[in-house]
Amino acid sequence: MVNLAGMEASAGSNTGELGVYLHVPFCRGKCDYCAFPSRPIAGRDELDRYLEALAAEIDAARALLSRARLHSVYFGGGTPSLVPPSEIASLLGSLRQAAAEFPGEAEVTLEANPESVGLKSLEALRRAGVNRLSLGVQSFEDGALRSLGRPHDAASAERAIVAARRAGFHNLSLDLIVALEDPWTDSFEDDLGRAVALAPEHLSVYLLSVDAPSVLARATAAGTRALPCDERRSDIFERCSAVLRAAGYEHYEVSSFARPGWRAVHNCGYWEGRAYLGLGAAAHSFLPEPGGVVRRFNIADPDEYVARVGQALSPVESAEHLSPAVHLRERLMLTLRRSDGVVPADYGEAAEALATKLERGVARGLFVRSRESGRARYRPTAKGFLLADGIALDLWDLIPDSPSNRAP
Repeated sequence: MVNLAGMEASAGSNTGELGVYLHVPFCRGKCDYCAFPSRPIAGRDELDRYLEALAAEIDAARALLSRARLHSVYFGGGTPSLVPPSEIASLLGSLRQAAAEFPGEAEVTLEANPESVGLKSLEALRRAGVNRLSLGVQSFEDGALRSLGRPHDAASAERAIVAARRAGFHNLSLDLIVALEDPWTDSFEDDLGRAVALAPEHLSVYLLSVDAPSVLARATAAGTRALPCDERRSDIFERCSAVLRAAGYEHYEVSSFARPGWRAVHNCGYWEGRAYLGLGAAAHSFLPEPGGVVRRFNIADPDEYVARVGQALSPVESAEHLSPAVHLRERLMLTLRRSDGVVPADYGEAAEALATKLERGVARGLFVRSRESGRARYRPTAKGFLLADGIALDLWDLIPDSPSNRAP
């Protein structure tokens, strides 16, 4: 096991622009659909030990951070709003001291559940430096929320949104889940209307999925719960896209909608292939290295993460060095999930084959082709967004294992 202080050695001599993700793996209770690396919190002592380890990991990454300009910081989970605002301020202060540059306009997002915040805590989070709030509303129907195992109701969601505005949050994102089981399958129409009426800058709309390990996965396997069929889910997804676009939101990524100028900076960094540093249990990093990039994976178990960091050992469980061709294929996969679209000319010797395949996608209603500065660009339709992962697999092998193939 390497020493914790050497964990950033592969990052190269100049990191440049960087996003930082901090994972908080605790919540008050596990929702039925949740398969994320999180668990119910045992108490404040457990949280304090974890936060100490997180601060130590930041300190160990000083050499990397000292070469970086932070464009975004994201507290995800779990439920990061369980962390006292004073501790959020402390972690941000550590990043500010370590980074070469942490500009005041950098996006700082914190995920929160409606029942875990109030006006005073939200005001404290704003003073701590959080300037973007992502609220896990999921639905405005109480019955639907109960079916998801959510700990809040619709009234508390609306109170949290009002409190966030009063606390000074001018960049607010709401999460919604659609394509629920009966009798809530069609509740998305009302949810979208109520969300739009509250005028958030950003909306993330997810089709309910069955992922193991989760209560929902076990129930569907046992036949006690069932989600809508694929055709119905597709109809719901396309309807959501149409409704939100009509309301002035840009459908800029598969599950992401934003008012003009309010795309999520941190998440765009993932989709655009920019470098990011993941801190905490189960966090991933994507960092430049001489000749390519490396993806690192921290140990997922919070107790083992705390133990490793406490012994000055690296929490990194594994690392994957991406060849230029694999990196380029992944960039193509991520680009297919974004409204900016694919420019085949960016993909070197694969350009002609990509254009041929994408033209077939135009004929199927998956893409719309435009011409910009003499180059063809293929932008996905709502139907294309829905099939993005399958399209990526179909195009994956068009990019050969050639050293000349590098991500644009």
